[in-house]
Amino acid sequence: MTKEGFLQLYKKYLEGQCSQEEMKVLFEYQDEMQLEDEEWNEVPGVKWWVKERIRRRLDLDLQFTGEAKYRHLYWKKYAWRAAAACVIVIISIGTLNKYYSKPKSIVHASANTPVKTTGVSLTLGNGKTIALSAVNNEVVTNTSGVTAKKLSNAELAYAHEKVTSQQPAEINTLKTPTGLRYSVTLSDGSKVHLNASSSLQYPVYFTGKQREVILTGEAFFEVNASAESPFIVHVNNQKIQALGTGFNIKAYNTESKTTLINGAVNVVIANTSRLLAIGEQLQYNSQTNKIALQEVNTETVLAWKNGLFAFDREPFADIMLEIGRWYNMEVVFAEGDKYKKFTGTILRYEKLEDVLIRLEKTGAMKFQLDSKKIIVSIP
Repeated sequence: MTKEGFLQLYKKYLEGQCSQEEMKVLFEYQDEMQLEDEEWNEVPGVKWWVKERIRRRLDLDLQFTGEAKYRHLYWKKYAWRAAAACVIVIISIGTLNKYYSKPKSIVHASANTPVKTTGVSLTLGNGKTIALSAVNNEVVTNTSGVTAKKLSNAELAYAHEKVTSQQPAEINTLKTPTGLRYSVTLSDGSKVHLNASSSLQYPVYFTGKQREVILTGEAFFEVNASAESPFIVHVNNQKIQALGTGFNIKAYNTESKTTLINGAVNVVIANTSRLLAIGEQLQYNSQTNKIALQEVNTETVLAWKNGLFAFDREPFADIMLEIGRWYNMEVVFAEGDKYKKFTGTILRYEKLEDVLIRLEKTGAMKFQLDSKKIIVSIP
């Protein structure tokens, strides 16, 4: 692979557009590539932020840190080689020596748990369900005069055409299984990236003054701008309104998180509303009606689109819930404080064991697999 090809592939990865095969190629070549400043600058289309983000990657394992002891680890100028195959960390100084002095344990697994590669389904208005993995890159359905075509193993697209009918459009539902992401381009040109264990309900074409969809789970929305027709996502007793913007919604249970990446969105809950600024995240618990607003690292929020698990001072219980959801495993805490907080990023490996081994290497936790359970011990 040429250096130019490597950089273009890396840029594609950072934008969340890499396929699994491309990511494998990227990881195989990353240690062989050594690029100086002038070489980065000479590559057409590669911006400075690509260079800087790559160089911030460190060849370190995730390290545990107590909530009150966070301290940023300053990035070495050229320590970017291992990139997403390794873990980015923020740790306390004392923790590094503490855990590197411990012997590394190995997870005791009873079975290998690969990620699913099939299971995405499309349910039509008449109740018929289509397994998209069984369909080649061809027309999947043609309902209400709108054609839906499978573009790849991970993308479905509805024809972008005007429909003059004012009759209610047929409703389709796209569902993803554990361990698999999928994208759909709606008839208005808006694109929705669904995370695992999620579903999106939408009309095959939009009529009237609003474009409305219903989400369960997590998705990133790239909304096609239309001042005359706002885009509305219904989720957990909320309405997220957008004119043309990029935002992420995570709502697997009673708690949901809406994060604005670019543009502007308005979150409506009952009789209250909040206009989010870029980088803000609104958290809402539909059971307690509690609302919280905070600034977040948007790269961490969107890490799932790049094939990563990422967390920023997250309770370990929440981290393991996400890992368990991806691999379709129940998580049981045998001992220790499951609310200790961690910060880091790790690749969503094909096998669960690969993730657990890398977490175990920190010395901060141990795992055992028992059928469909992950048993966690925190010393």
